[in-house]
Amino acid sequence: MLTAHYLLASALLVVCFLWVSSGTTASLLGPSGSRGPPSFPNGAAFSNATAYVSLDVLGRLQPLKLADLNADEYIDVLAIEPTTGRLYVSFWNHNLYRFGSPVLLTENVTHAITADFNGDGVSDVMAFTNAGTAALLLGSHSSNFSSGASIAVNANVSTAMLFSRYGDLLPDVLVPEGNGSFLVLTNRRKAKGTFQLSQWTPALCSIEKNITAFVDMNGDCLPDLVLLCSDGNGSSRLQPNPMPPRSREGPPQGPPSATGSGPQIAVWYSPGTGDILSSTTPSKVWTPFGGSLQVEQLLFADFTGSGTISILALTSNGGLSFVSNNHGNGGYGQRCNFHGSANLLNSVAVAISSSSGASNVPLRPSAQMVLVDYNYDAFPDLYVMNGSTGVILKNTAQKNSLAFQLQTQESFSALYNVSEPVVAAAYDTDQDGRQDLLISASDGIELWLNTISQTRNFLETAVQTAVSPYDNPRPFTESIGSTSIVAFQATNGLQLYACTQCPQSGSRQFISACQCFTGLNTMLNYVQEIAIGAGSSQRSWTNLLPNSFAIIYPQDPSNPNTWRLEFYTQRNLRSVIGVIIVLASAMILLGGIILFLLWREYCQDKQARLAREAYQSFGQYS
Repeated sequence: MLTAHYLLASALLVVCFLWVSSGTTASLLGPSGSRGPPSFPNGAAFSNATAYVSLDVLGRLQPLKLADLNADEYIDVLAIEPTTGRLYVSFWNHNLYRFGSPVLLTENVTHAITADFNGDGVSDVMAFTNAGTAALLLGSHSSNFSSGASIAVNANVSTAMLFSRYGDLLPDVLVPEGNGSFLVLTNRRKAKGTFQLSQWTPALCSIEKNITAFVDMNGDCLPDLVLLCSDGNGSSRLQPNPMPPRSREGPPQGPPSATGSGPQIAVWYSPGTGDILSSTTPSKVWTPFGGSLQVEQLLFADFTGSGTISILALTSNGGLSFVSNNHGNGGYGQRCNFHGSANLLNSVAVAISSSSGASNVPLRPSAQMVLVDYNYDAFPDLYVMNGSTGVILKNTAQKNSLAFQLQTQESFSALYNVSEPVVAAAYDTDQDGRQDLLISASDGIELWLNTISQTRNFLETAVQTAVSPYDNPRPFTESIGSTSIVAFQATNGLQLYACTQCPQSGSRQFISACQCFTGLNTMLNYVQEIAIGAGSSQRSWTNLLPNSFAIIYPQDPSNPNTWRLEFYTQRNLRSVIGVIIVLASAMILLGGIILFLLWREYCQDKQARLAREAYQSFGQYS
């Protein structure tokens, strides 16, 4: 009897394991709705899900930003019709696993950015119009928008940068004016959602191609202001300031170094709760590229797993140059408290080989690069829109040496058939721990789901603005510039991965959602530590489970004791049913054991009773 129950329970356990492991992973934030993700045949690295998620109804719209625009914790698409300037939003419907029909927001728009401008925990839209205004559209939990403030700015704004001027996570805006100056839209702290206009002109810095960033460069996890300045044959060179400002790093720094020729990287370090624009002179300047090449595009990421944000540049000869940032890191529990200085090394050429054996694969100078960790190994790969097609460059970094490999396998052929891609973004479509690609191409907006592997390990993080997680309805909007460092034991030792949320948010080329994704396929056991820098403070958490979504609410950016971590782990319907089957199997097995023990005890009692009766009977007749 015990054997039968044991075999039955074991069979149920095996069936449960096989069934659950073959299931499709649902969203980390909740169970699957009435319509789940599509199924694709095995073998393709990326699979076209455009029609399945109803993106084809957007027609020829071009995406401007991926963001949660109704605070339901899922990513929506803000898109523009280039010929008319009509601005639309298409909301993601998790229950139906598709995008809704585009909703018209406004017209005559040249550019738009998203952030929580009025501090209510819901993303808003700032639409720049061809009439020279910046119109604020206030978001809501009901997916409706209301009119907010209207600010007079320059006409035909095509780019802007979001940052937090005073380190309090409230978004402000920098608009390049084309003459070396910026129009600053400072969000009024006592009247959030209204703005004060001013001008800021960095000292002797001619902004190169409007390349700006709000990203941590010195390892304290607080975002710094970064500008690319042109050489200008000496006419726009940054000169040392005889009285450099005191930085957050400790003692006064020496004069900025601007020796050499070529494009310059100028950095204004975060002063914590102070004004990052208080000085026009940068905290530090580097000339890492040399004088013969011009920079076409910059990417800021941890390309080599060193726990530091470095720079990858696409240059005018179609090559890639890597500028390593060797500022070092703090130890366990102090990842974000390192008080050193950013240390940008001279750029080195990055080799691009091919999986088919070719070497020195060139790119077009007009190419556009997008970060995507498509194989979940914590090293950012690239999707490069290289003229009429797009390609995947796999990051093959080893020991702080960066290289890429063009993937030419048949599994990528479908993705490479996308014609004339112009802008793209990697993001998690249904918050299920996957790096998908949204691509704007000649045929419209396309969604390519990452189907390279059913086995993936990851950690997603999203640092929110300074709102309370206890508000009802629930707030959800990521802060600009917040930084995380993830530490875990990998097959090659301790692995670190640093990420700043939306370091170049506001640019037409960077439309990705402001969430950090860390692939953990090389991890041995669990996440050792995650360190977070937000506003003007830092905090860390230790011993975390992988395959999870960490949402951090820094309610008071200056007091990390008020910060709250919410952790969502992977789950799906099959897992829930599988747990039920496992429990039922265990109960059957336990019931069988109990019945066997009761039966054995009954048999023993019966034998003892018969023995006593036999003994008593023998005594009577003897």
